[in-house]
Amino acid sequence: MSTYKITRQVRDHWKKHWQGIYATPRVWVHKGMNLVYAFEAVAAASNNESWHLSMDDQAFMLAGMAVEVDLKSILVNEPTVQAVVTSDVAVSDADNKLRKTFYSHDLGALAEAGKVLFTDSEKRIAAALSQYINWRGRYVMPTEKSLDNLIPVILPDGLVGQAHRVLIDDARALIKCVIDEVNARLFAGGMEQNTSSNTNNLIRYPAYPPTGRLNNPSKS
Repeated sequence: MSTYKITRQVRDHWKKHWQGIYATPRVWVHKGMNLVYAFEAVAAASNNESWHLSMDDQAFMLAGMAVEVDLKSILVNEPTVQAVVTSDVAVSDADNKLRKTFYSHDLGALAEAGKVLFTDSEKRIAAALSQYINWRGRYVMPTEKSLDNLIPVILPDGLVGQAHRVLIDDARALIKCVIDEVNARLFAGGMEQNTSSNTNNLIRYPAYPPTGRLNNPSKS
């Protein structure tokens, strides 16, 4: 079997393709919408009375991913951020910090970088969902550097427990907060400059949270 050699020219071509996609906010929004639908589907299918079908952890992971991707759509709507996250070289400590934040799953840090103001309650939910993205939705335990995630804390209700304890409706509330920001910034006069023909007719997010089954907007 012959081996295909990836030349510098080929890689440069795909790097430009990658940079173009990364710098297109509406592509991020579309992926965020996919994740919102996935969250709702898994949350609806989860059965906490079944060992195998208890999927709340995975639902929270998908909710966190939806928030993460939508926050990143807000970030890449800024040309200065586009330049930093798609560049090979960071020219300052601030650029390094921004890049590190952008490529993380830290929802609180992403919101701060995007100037999305969370309430104290939303910050708590964001911190919890960040844990689900990092490990609770896919691994049995965190890495050693994240052992603090296991240590009980004093919760808002005064009880002691682990900080990741949230409800499905808490996740929905945070998703709605970020969706409202996306609709306001990307679809109401704050349209991104880097619009490509294949993303031009992407619709706004539908009303959220859903009152019943989250329907496919293309079929409604």
